[in-house]
Amino acid sequence: MVFLLKGCLPSKARRRGRQPLPHAPDLAIIPTYRSVPRQLNPLLTACWNQEWESVQDLLDSYPEDTYYKTDHTGRTPLHLATMPGTTCPAPLVRRMIHANPHAVVECDRHQFGGTPLHFVCGSHHVHDSNLVQLLVQAALDTHAQFPQSIPTLRIHGWSPFLLACRKNPPIATILIFLRVQNTRPDGLWMVPCTGGETYLQITRARMSRDQTSQSPLNALYYSSMMEHAIVLPEFGVHFSDLSTLRDMTRVLFELDYETISTLKEHPDPTVSMWTKCLLILRQHVDDLSFLVHALACLHFPVTPLLKLACVLFPEQAFLCDANGRLPLHLALVEQWKEWQGTMEVLIATAPETVSIVDPVSGLIPACLASASAMHHSHLISMEYVELEIVFRLLRTDPTSLRIQQEFFRRWKGQA
Repeated sequence: MVFLLKGCLPSKARRRGRQPLPHAPDLAIIPTYRSVPRQLNPLLTACWNQEWESVQDLLDSYPEDTYYKTDHTGRTPLHLATMPGTTCPAPLVRRMIHANPHAVVECDRHQFGGTPLHFVCGSHHVHDSNLVQLLVQAALDTHAQFPQSIPTLRIHGWSPFLLACRKNPPIATILIFLRVQNTRPDGLWMVPCTGGETYLQITRARMSRDQTSQSPLNALYYSSMMEHAIVLPEFGVHFSDLSTLRDMTRVLFELDYETISTLKEHPDPTVSMWTKCLLILRQHVDDLSFLVHALACLHFPVTPLLKLACVLFPEQAFLCDANGRLPLHLALVEQWKEWQGTMEVLIATAPETVSIVDPVSGLIPACLASASAMHHSHLISMEYVELEIVFRLLRTDPTSLRIQQEFFRRWKGQA
């Protein structure tokens, strides 16, 4: 065993004879990786022990080790250098990507199936937007050369973008992934969903519930809140930055993507958080006038963001869409996951809407809630459908049942 280990370690003479890689090699085929005991490979051992000077020396001497050597979990040297908790210098990570770009899309054999891009997005490296861009571009270039190299995630929705949003990334990092979603279908494994999709948009895209089981938008909001202890404005309470948030929202919806890419981090944590969340929502909302509509029927509800939008733009709660539906109608029809929080926000914003008939179904919100609960009963357990929701709607305006009766009477007469 001693002789075996000695034979694996590079001698100084052998290292002196090696020249550093002048450029990234052109791969003619996808590398065939071979699992070896970590302790028998100097580069894997140095990466695992975080001996970065040794890693630099070994990359100069044995760059081919980045092509086919993995440990027992299927992790390449790039995996080990970018794992959460490591302190690998960013220039050295760039050097390893330079040596073997394909390693960026290589999945390990862990239950989650992580690539180095997953690891970078789930660590402090996510705040280095240039490094994230380098990994993303290396992955896209690899897909262009080898279409079969697109990784299959073992857990749907466990995407690099989701992990990045859990770390409260900078605006530049968020824009990198949003640009991939807009322009590169082969990169959708990085951003299968943003969390800003409405229930209807998810249905039209035929995305499975597994693919959208976790929301990057929700993760981004809560990571910002936990990092900075943000206190959002309440209804009827003076908030000094309310006009700033409102003006910034209007401006953001008017900017093109080139201008948005030049945005800098706002020093105020609340404004910064709202800006990042709006960048995601802007992917799915064309008109600022319907921001409350979109937040009211998100596939994965983020009630605090809906509340903030209602505080900033309360008039949108009374605005009808092309079908004549209010945000309350849309929420009751589509958002069966979290009615309680959404309803409380919309009723507090516009209590008058509880007696307005939905023009599509011909039902007041209380009856619409009952009908929608029965429609979704095959997807959710019946104990989830709380009668308190219906009673809350009726208590808000006791005359709403009379309005419903009058509507049915007129409808029957017209029929």
